[in-house]
Amino acid sequence: FKGIFRWLNTSGTSRFTSLKLGDIIPDYLNFRMCVVRKSTANRDRVSLQQLTDFLGKNKPVEELYYKDIEGDKGLIQHLRNKPNKDKKGYADSGINITLRHLKIFFNWLYKKEKLLKEPIEFKMIVEGEQPFYYFSESELKAIYDYDGLEPFFKRCFYFYEQTGMRASEPF
Repeated sequence: FKGIFRWLNTSGTSRFTSLKLGDIIPDYLNFRMCVVRKSTANRDRVSLQQLTDFLGKNKPVEELYYKDIEGDKGLIQHLRNKPNKDKKGYADSGINITLRHLKIFFNWLYKKEKLLKEPIEFKMIVEGEQPFYYFSESELKAIYDYDGLEPFFKRCFYFYEQTGMRASEPF
């Protein structure tokens, strides 16, 4: 407190430090551990680690800006170009998972903690519609002929083949 309040130190000066990402993230993760499943909170931690790897833990919270995420030199481009496990960059679907968790974090900073003057809004990556995959007759025959598959699952495939239902529709 002596450095913050000028009347408590001999030099008569005060200094205010801005709250940094590295200071607020542990509070957020503790909050999330209380309101979501452990696996979700762990994914929050991974997403925030990706953010701090890119921006640094010393980035002031009040200086966060949407261009930090979706700008031409933002987090999205960084993750797309970051080499990982024999590939060039992360897939758009993986980046969207990170963005979803960051959006929740930024909303918490704005709505709950009141640390941002205005919300940080950014667009998710449009992945396009995923094409359906249909089994060919030879693939279905291979499934029915495979001895390592339990009869129950063979009956399931036969049921879906004959009715045209999706896997979740019977339930």
